[in-house]
Amino acid sequence: FNHDESLVDVPISDFDSNEDYTTADKTEGFKDDQELVTSVVSDLLRPIYDFDFLSAPASAQYRAFQWLIYEDSLQLTNSYNYLEQNSDIGNWIVQRFSLVAFYYSTTDDTEGGEGGEDVIGWGKGSRWLSGVHECQWQGVTCGTDFGYGTNHIKNAIWDSETKSPSKLNITTKLDLPHHDLKGTIPIDLLALKDLEILILNGNQFSGQIPGWLSEMKSLEALLLENNLFTGSIPKELSFLPNLHQARMAGNLISGEVPQELCKLNLDVLTTDSLGSNPKVKCPCCKNRLT
Repeated sequence: FNHDESLVDVPISDFDSNEDYTTADKTEGFKDDQELVTSVVSDLLRPIYDFDFLSAPASAQYRAFQWLIYEDSLQLTNSYNYLEQNSDIGNWIVQRFSLVAFYYSTTDDTEGGEGGEDVIGWGKGSRWLSGVHECQWQGVTCGTDFGYGTNHIKNAIWDSETKSPSKLNITTKLDLPHHDLKGTIPIDLLALKDLEILILNGNQFSGQIPGWLSEMKSLEALLLENNLFTGSIPKELSFLPNLHQARMAGNLISGEVPQELCKLNLDVLTTDSLGSNPKVKCPCCKNRLT
């Protein structure tokens, strides 16, 4: 597929934060206006979901919210004044929250340490749920900024004088194969509206491939091979205008590939469509490996 090669992994050294930002100069402000901060952040996140996650303490979204407010050492939500003075910080909060909610939705971390270090499938040094920018988390690639120019970001996150973000990075690629991820694909990914590449092959995702993926209009590549997906391939995938590659072989999918998806003439489309009695009928599958 035709992916912009300029969207490359950014070296960790490019994201060194200013240490002063996460020190006590904001702690007092957090204590003073904690309720205001909670209100602002919840208002940012509520439109993503069709349920009140703050009233569902067992949900992954509730856990992510608690982590963002009380545990995140990056402290994006540490001061109401800081939120008010940085109009684009809301985009950053939503992105960070959605990735944390994705982690909690798909990972059994009951015996693991911070950042998934001891969780099966994540390995040492994944950095998830740590205090570094989420663009440094394992499998997360960031590209275009939130309106601070046209170049892909390779500059430092922090402005040393204002102790605020000079550029905010958006997630363009989520690459988490073979991480022992379970459950259905979390709807939290909808918040990553600029995601171009989603690689989740070799996990234990189940249920149907969700039709709401069609709302991720920037998606170019969808790699879901070798999971436990059931049901049929949703025709909604044909609503993705930039999709070039869809790999769905090695699942428990049955039925026929929708004609609407065939008409996209994708560069790569794989399903379990080979053999004399294939599980999936796919007259338009290309570059089939199984």
